[in-house]
Amino acid sequence: MLLFILLTIVSFLRVLFIIILVWYAFKVAMRFLAPRVVEKAAEKIVRDMQQQQQNQTRRQGDVTVERPDMKQKQYKREQGEYVDFEEVD
Repeated sequence: MLLFILLTIVSFLRVLFIIILVWYAFKVAMRFLAPRVVEKAAEKIVRDMQQQQQNQTRRQGDVTVERPDMKQKQYKREQGEYVDFEEVD
């Protein structure tokens, strides 16, 4: 019985040691990896903003309305009478 209790305690301590070791390894890895990940994200945001600014050729204050191409719908006479309604916004 004493051997069983001793083995249980040793197993518990081994699992606890592994958990603590993994925790500290994670903390050390994040200490080195997190700044690089944040730096890459910031560089991507800056790059996207610069690209958007280069693509913007309009003057400030100009208003443009872009609509999708409106295709004429083709309906067969067999389908019945079609009435084209326009939505009012």
